[in-house]
Amino acid sequence: MSIVAELKPVVLDTLNQLYGQDFGQDVVSINITKPEFEGDYTLVLFSFIKLLKKKPEEIGDEIGQHLVDNHPQLITSFNVIKGFLNLSINQNLEAIPGAAICCDRFQAVC
Repeated sequence: MSIVAELKPVVLDTLNQLYGQDFGQDVVSINITKPEFEGDYTLVLFSFIKLLKKKPEEIGDEIGQHLVDNHPQLITSFNVIKGFLNLSINQNLEAIPGAAICCDRFQAVC
């Protein structure tokens, strides 16, 4: 299972817990972070701005902090750049239950 497949349900659960709303999987866009930025994967925040009526930096900080606090086996740190939440993945991939021992950054399919 890829890291993105592990991240999506965790992000959806976080959105539900923080904002009390159910978001569809199609609203959650997670990509590999561009090499010039810190992080491994990027959650695109723009689709949440209108729904939550908050600034993207505020949304990113709330989601990122919740992920680090509640899912340290998966997310070790985060940073927000405008409408993008960059997530650093726990490099001990064996700590992620059910995840394949690989990284999407190097392999498209695990």
